[in-house]
Amino acid sequence: MESIPAPTPAMSEESKAMVVPQEAWNYEPPKDAVFFMFPNGDKHRRIFSPPQVLDEEEEKKINEFEDYLKDNNLSLPEGFTLRDAFKHLVVTDDNKKAYEGVIFQHETLNKLRPVNQDGLESLLQSGMFYFCNRDKNYRPICILNLKKFVDQTFTDEELTRFTVLMFDYVCNNCMIPGKIENFVVMVD
Repeated sequence: MESIPAPTPAMSEESKAMVVPQEAWNYEPPKDAVFFMFPNGDKHRRIFSPPQVLDEEEEKKINEFEDYLKDNNLSLPEGFTLRDAFKHLVVTDDNKKAYEGVIFQHETLNKLRPVNQDGLESLLQSGMFYFCNRDKNYRPICILNLKKFVDQTFTDEELTRFTVLMFDYVCNNCMIPGKIENFVVMVD
């Protein structure tokens, strides 16, 4: 199994090319990778970025959210797009809660970034949580070894920093917007 390299400071494009298989750049995700389909016919979007085309209902929800922002004299934080906010809207189906989610995400992550890696060495080397290989849709596979997790000693603050560090790494270096925007978790 091919292991995805451990987190490092910002990777060069050459390094990223080694982490993302060349064939993934030409990959067109099938419908079941773009949407999770429920047995009752409902669907949950998993890939949001262009070139993915939003359907009429999704566009309507984004427009209603944009109107909510204008009507309440609100704006998205720098770096957030309406499609980013739509991820929150998909989960909450409520404009106010979606906006609150965006703000909470932005403020929380801004407090943690850049992630201070001091004291995280043992967690990074423990093997309790790592990315290894990819599934058929090129999504990185995350392995969570519960025994190793339980055996570790860490504070909530250290676990939070570790989690953000790992997710930032995989999101920044192993994803392709519009093609690969999530990962698979396997619990060992």
